[in-house]
Amino acid sequence: MLKTEHKPLIGIAGILCLIFIIFSPALNNQFTYWDDNKYVIDNPAVRSLSGENIVKVFTDFLPVARLYSPLTILSYAVEYHFFQLNPQVYIRDNIILHLINTFLVFGFIYGLTKNLNISMIVMVLFGIHPMRVESVVWIPERKDLLYSLFFLSALLSYLKYYSKDYSRKWFGFTYLFFLLSLISKLAGVILPVVLLAVDDYLKKRPFKKCVPEKIPFFALSLLFGCLACVQKTPMTIDIYSALDRILFGSFSFVMYFVKAVVPFQLSAYYPYPEKVNGLYPYYYYMAPFLFVLLGGFAWIKVKANPYLRFGFLFYMSTIFLVLGFIPMSNAIMADHNTYIPYLGLFFMLACGLEYWMNKKQPLSLLSLPDVRWILIFYLAFLAVLTVERCRVWKDAQTLWTDVLMKSPRLTIGYISRGNAFALNREYDKAMNDYNQAITLDPYEFRTYINRGYLYYLNEQFARAIDDYNRSIAIYPKWPIAYLNRGLAYSKNGEVDSAIADYTTVLALSPNIAEAHEHRGELYMRKKEYGKAIEDFSRALQFDSQARIFFKRSLAFQAIRDYNNAFENAVKAKDMGYAFEDGEYLNKLKNRLKKN
Repeated sequence: MLKTEHKPLIGIAGILCLIFIIFSPALNNQFTYWDDNKYVIDNPAVRSLSGENIVKVFTDFLPVARLYSPLTILSYAVEYHFFQLNPQVYIRDNIILHLINTFLVFGFIYGLTKNLNISMIVMVLFGIHPMRVESVVWIPERKDLLYSLFFLSALLSYLKYYSKDYSRKWFGFTYLFFLLSLISKLAGVILPVVLLAVDDYLKKRPFKKCVPEKIPFFALSLLFGCLACVQKTPMTIDIYSALDRILFGSFSFVMYFVKAVVPFQLSAYYPYPEKVNGLYPYYYYMAPFLFVLLGGFAWIKVKANPYLRFGFLFYMSTIFLVLGFIPMSNAIMADHNTYIPYLGLFFMLACGLEYWMNKKQPLSLLSLPDVRWILIFYLAFLAVLTVERCRVWKDAQTLWTDVLMKSPRLTIGYISRGNAFALNREYDKAMNDYNQAITLDPYEFRTYINRGYLYYLNEQFARAIDDYNRSIAIYPKWPIAYLNRGLAYSKNGEVDSAIADYTTVLALSPNIAEAHEHRGELYMRKKEYGKAIEDFSRALQFDSQARIFFKRSLAFQAIRDYNNAFENAVKAKDMGYAFEDGEYLNKLKNRLKKN
């Protein structure tokens, strides 16, 4: 017979196993090439676990992905060290982190309420809800999972701080976990407000005494908030009026609330609405009234109940910054934005269910078994949707086809699916998608870059250059357009024009290794070997690749610096470079002997 105190542990283990099974279809998924190229595939910061590289990861406040999340990058570096670019490993580790977070959710809610039923219900909802899928199976959203792990750990340690008579040790742990959350993802800045909500719920001391101790937390939030402002990219949507922002923020608030209960029409991308005859669809104009009504009604109903008030304050404080009132993204909403905030809604729902199930007549028309069966069927419904969403994220083609089914006029959808077709060498399909994107939005500069690259691959260099010219005319500060045009100029024999483009790339973004590498190759063609060596050396600072060591070896050989030529060739060989001339190293050795 199991001891009574062991039964919850068996239940928790069973729930975690069930969650793993529900997310297991994602273990067959591939890279989607939607930001995972920035974070993992093409990110030189993940290719080394040397002390020098780790220091660089933590001190680079404007990384390639333009989001300061060094702990996330370090986790990728560990995976890359052992498994290179195996997408299943990254997804598996995401699932494991989600399971840990789900367990921490149980620990936090149980520590807060000492109510097993409420804690179990919140745990299950948090673990299996289909709005979790984006955070769990999309590899770049590792930052969501890591920041949440430390965010929840901070909340648990804060409860310990209370239970241990305000122990400084546990207060220090809370602050440490807060810092770890911030260096995983800047969304952790809201933790001080949540801690105040915990203070309000527990009511173990006057609230005015709780505020001063949060000053160090708010100071750290302010510091990282300023960092977020510095990292804001020029591509962030900032073209809408204040009225538009009110409409969008209110709409996303309502939709996040609705999708928590009925998760329908889920998508990886929710575009901003288009105006027709100068107006948005009518429901956007209704959204601010629904926002006020929903928020006001909820507050009136919950303010007298500490359980519901805490859930409401938790949700509102964690969701507000991503509602769209402030321009933060190129989409009006995103599923991953709900990973931590929904904990507040699930808590309110669990408290309501617990209240109803403890009444002799939980609902006027339903018996207690009826309520339980409805809950079971609802959870099964959520689980099935989650499995289906995992399959949608199988690869870039399935993902963007699903997006386009929901938003058939989405330009970025056709661009992204076109990229997926191009990666699979389905160039005709890629060209069709790029052409469709241009038809929908002829001012989207990225489409011309991608279509130009198809022309480049097909050796139609003049047409490629023409498309790059169009892209640059629309947006002249995007370095990839110059980088690709430089490649096309080079293939077309226009060496000086190519060098000029690579120089422009480096003026816009000095840490693009490819631009240094390609410009170095052209200096080699012009026999300007000193400049070539300088460019190859700069390229190696940003991306330590064997082929670049070999190219620098050739440059040193050209100026008869055989010592450096030999050292670079050995380095390239040690890194796995396959020499076309199998005698290259021996020839250098003979040169050294003669000198």
